Amino acid sequence: MMSVATASALAAGMTELQEQQRAFRLAVVADGAAAGLLAAGSSDPLRRLQIYRHAYRSRLTDALAANYPALARALGDEAFAALAAQYIDARPSRKPSIRWFGDGLDDYVGQHDVLSHPALRDLLRLEWAICCAFDAADAPVATRDELARLAPEAWPTLRLELHPSVCLLDLDWNVEPIWQALTRDAETGIEQALPEPVEHRHSLVVWREGLTPKWRSLEAAEAECLRALQRGETFEELCRSAARRINAERAPAFVVGWLQRWLADGLIARV
Repeated sequence: MMSVATASALAAGMTELQEQQRAFRLAVVADGAAAGLLAAGSSDPLRRLQIYRHAYRSRLTDALAANYPALARALGDEAFAALAAQYIDARPSRKPSIRWFGDGLDDYVGQHDVLSHPALRDLLRLEWAICCAFDAADAPVATRDELARLAPEAWPTLRLELHPSVCLLDLDWNVEPIWQALTRDAETGIEQALPEPVEHRHSLVVWREGLTPKWRSLEAAEAECLRALQRGETFEELCRSAARRINAERAPAFVVGWLQRWLADGLIARV
């Protein structure tokens, strides 16, 4: 059995190690004091610490570029590096996986005037939705046959769930052609002139089909119904939401038509 003295010594050693780890992290991440962190007598300890600092920021910049490749190409290396440096300082990585670094970029650029054009914020929002759709949890999708087997009296109170990969976006700019052009340039290695951003308020649905993220634009009424479905409203309530946008008598037919497309696209999780 371990003695009290031995246990106390181990606990003290762990506490000292934890303090050293915290101090080293602050020295690397926040340029904190570096005194006593490196081995005594080591050559040029500050230069060695700078290597860690540079590696930390460089790795996070690379992760941000991996999550926002179109934005990085649109801004160019210098401007994107400047944006990454500001974001790293303002929003240090807090998640265990570096994959999710950049989850607050939309919020950050919304609070700070750091982008050269307002359309770029919609571009990064589209990119993040595509990333999240790719990494979202999987779930079985509903089929037309499964819904066809439901009793007629079950439909008014039926609640459908969206697949975990589905994301709804409200955009102010028509950035889809820009994203397509930047993605094509990255694939071909040939840079071409980008389409001029056009101000256009609209909605998109982003989801994953198999291993491939997809997106398409939505009419206002369909977008409203998908939001109602996202809120957990019943099929009857979906029809009421549609009726606020289109002819009330035709609303159920529109909802059925949309539902058929949602099923074909794999937007609906198994009931």
